[in-house]
Amino acid sequence: HSYVLAIQLFGLMLGYHQGCLNPGVTNPLRRQLATRLFSEMRADTDALDDLAIERIAGLCYAGVCEWVDPQLISRLVTEQQPSGSWGRRDPHIPGAATTTEDHATARAFYVLARSWSVHHFPSNVAGPKPPRLK
Repeated sequence: HSYVLAIQLFGLMLGYHQGCLNPGVTNPLRRQLATRLFSEMRADTDALDDLAIERIAGLCYAGVCEWVDPQLISRLVTEQQPSGSWGRRDPHIPGAATTTEDHATARAFYVLARSWSVHHFPSNVAGPKPPRLK
């Protein structure tokens, strides 16, 4: 478990949104990467660190923000600090790079904005269906 899947998914979606990749190429890869990223996130259920926020942002950017448990979004709101940031949240994986407060905060704000639009404008949500959990 690392940042790799989230970064790959961001890269894929950036290529798609910039017109470099067509839906025929993007959609199968998006489904595969998002499903794997979602599985990693589910395996790390207690973490709400920089890596978890990065994963959630990646899922939202890929159009599957509705896969994220609303309780996790509520927890993200609850843990926001009075300064408006989420503080420095070093990832729970050994050997990961040190993060900054700005990194977690930028991703957290994106997650909140995207999850708000998903729940208030559900007709605009497009993307693959969430994987079935065993």
